[in-house]
Amino acid sequence: MTEKPLHVQVAEALGWTDCQLEPSGLWVGRGHPWHGPVELKRYDTDWSATGPLIEKYELALGQTGMEDPKPTWVAWWPGSCDVDTCSVDAPADTPLLAACHLLLSLKAAGKL
Repeated sequence: MTEKPLHVQVAEALGWTDCQLEPSGLWVGRGHPWHGPVELKRYDTDWSATGPLIEKYELALGQTGMEDPKPTWVAWWPGSCDVDTCSVDAPADTPLLAACHLLLSLKAAGKL
């Protein structure tokens, strides 16, 4: 099986289970064991899904390479930018992608 899309990985990091691709092309999962599968939020493209997470976990966002034609984005925990809490080595094209990568790093480090 190929790697799951970023928004699905973030959903799983946040505790969603039974994430699967429907024949319709939508990814669904369960937020709670007693709920049926629902369409997963697009954390990689939807500010209404990811914005509350940025606020909840107090993530910071910033641009790098301002002199470049296309600057990139990074996300970090304010005051802490070690290998587990900073996505500087993996800059992203959008702030939402940077936040998603950081959320995955925090989950892997047991800090989410």
